[in-house]
Amino acid sequence: MGSISSTSLLVAVVVAAGASASCTSPPNSTSTLTQIRTTATSPNVGADVAPSPIVGTVRLDAALKDVFPTIDALARSARSELVVRGIVTDVAYVFDGQLARTKLTVSVEQSWRGPAAPQVVVWEDGGFVPAADFAAANADKQLASRVTGWIDVRFEGASHPHVGDHVVLFLARNPNPGQQGTYQEVSSVYGRLTQDPGGASYSRAVAESRWQRTMSVADLGVALPGL
Repeated sequence: MGSISSTSLLVAVVVAAGASASCTSPPNSTSTLTQIRTTATSPNVGADVAPSPIVGTVRLDAALKDVFPTIDALARSARSELVVRGIVTDVAYVFDGQLARTKLTVSVEQSWRGPAAPQVVVWEDGGFVPAADFAAANADKQLASRVTGWIDVRFEGASHPHVGDHVVLFLARNPNPGQQGTYQEVSSVYGRLTQDPGGASYSRAVAESRWQRTMSVADLGVALPGL
């Protein structure tokens, strides 16, 4: 039998990890490791800023606490303590040894609900993890010493946010230790809408969702001002 490459073995580890993962909130720990960051002053603004090479992909699925099949229901839910429109100015990918998270900073252009603020910091499930860190977290120290590249961790298969994205966010206060004063998306990645090319509509990050995915700017203009 032929030998298995470190990349192939890592992908096997990734698949096994993705099949059993079910958490959508970070553990009660303030230990985090930021691996890659992009900001509005980066030359990558408006471009694909994903790290490279990607050597494996993990899809995480979980039973969500709150389910909002329509965007209007999400907007009107009491769980949406803050509803804002703005531009993503900073993205940081964080791995705490158990969960991959994306920390995004958004410059607020309009607020429909909640306290007005010039910017908000939001934590989202999923992100990019150095393959060596991912292997080490899955108890494969030998592989961790040899492998390079990145693992793309996608919650519910959602696309990741990028610096320069125009977004509408449905947010709740973040209760996790060390993250007070920041927010989490309501219904996880389903609580972020990103403006589509052309600017006529906003869409949820989960392409294969059985829930309503897209809402036109005109319909958002009707639904959100009444909050």
